[in-house]
Amino acid sequence: MRGNKINGILWILIAVFLMGVLIRGLSGKDYRNMKFWTWHIPEKNILKGKIYINGKEYGRMKSNSIDSENLQTTDYEEGYTTYSFDVDKIHSLDLNTVSSKIQCFTSNKTDKVEIKFSDNIDVKRLYEVGLKGTTLYLKRKSKVSFINIHDATEVIVSVPETMFDSIKVESVSGRIDAKNLSARNIEISNVSGRTETENLKGKLRLNTVSGRAVYTTDELKNNLDIESVSGTIEINIPKNADFAADFKTVSGSVTTDFTKTGKKEGTITNGDRTYDLRLETVSGSIKIFSF
Repeated sequence: MRGNKINGILWILIAVFLMGVLIRGLSGKDYRNMKFWTWHIPEKNILKGKIYINGKEYGRMKSNSIDSENLQTTDYEEGYTTYSFDVDKIHSLDLNTVSSKIQCFTSNKTDKVEIKFSDNIDVKRLYEVGLKGTTLYLKRKSKVSFINIHDATEVIVSVPETMFDSIKVESVSGRIDAKNLSARNIEISNVSGRTETENLKGKLRLNTVSGRAVYTTDELKNNLDIESVSGTIEINIPKNADFAADFKTVSGSVTTDFTKTGKKEGTITNGDRTYDLRLETVSGSIKIFSF
């Protein structure tokens, strides 16, 4: 009997504790200070690269793979943790976030590749930033617990005007904004977040599961491949663009300002078939508009 009472009390305490965790999670609180949630592996190789927050030196970057000679630092505006790299040593970008909002764009105000994190998260504990060969990477650390997965971080990646070999941007539920980027191959993937792309130069592939994928360009200069499961595919291109878009949908609608043949599967054309577009979705709608 006594053993049953003790077991009952233990289960009540566990239930109260789990309820507190649930309430804290729903309220959007950060678990960064609750160290027992995450298995912390000591970082090795403290490098010379500095990290700045609010214009003041915060500490030194820790990583097992970053070449510290490629890292540059300067003072930046308040509210961001910033990493800066020489663009001459970077051929590719590989950016992988979870629920963060990520913006990636070309800026003529810098000759560096800069990655900025909004100052509401423990960046050093949750993310890895660095170089592997000639690829600049950003990724979430695998040792982070599932409770910290929704960090609501804003990540800003700005690059000089240059042609990369490849650019890859991935997210799970965060928003992706990509603008004025140039690469021989560009791949952008999102699970449920919205994806906005504008004036991207190079062979482009967009993948989404349930999020909306939008592609807008002032001048169509590349082939385009977009796949979605249930999310909407929307393309905005000039009315004089020369292209042929092969589309396929199972239950979604297809709307366009251009000439269309077929209902659920067919081709949308305008002028000569200079560029090829492939659009495929299961239940999401497909829209191609002109301006």
